[in-house]
Amino acid sequence: MVQEEIAAAERLVQEDKQNANYLRSLGNAKCGLGLVRRDGKKPGWEEAIRSGLIETQRAALIETKKPDYLNEVGEWRSYLGEQFEADYDKDQALKEYRLALKAY
Repeated sequence: MVQEEIAAAERLVQEDKQNANYLRSLGNAKCGLGLVRRDGKKPGWEEAIRSGLIETQRAALIETKKPDYLNEVGEWRSYLGEQFEADYDKDQALKEYRLALKAY
């Protein structure tokens, strides 16, 4: 189901590469895939979230007057920090927490 959301969002982005809403949808779908993979203890969770962050950050650069775009970037960065902290990777967790603060 998440893969279908990603495919649909990718088609929309292909139609209009500068549409922040489409980019945001694609980013959230990819981050959602990462969340599902993490919860299922499957590989590739971090890569999916980082890929989604790229799209969400692109959307935030386009929609500079909507703070919720950057807030989502911060939320996903915080999530990454929490997961790294749970995995006892304190250096990586700290890095993500700092990036989250910058986004907010």
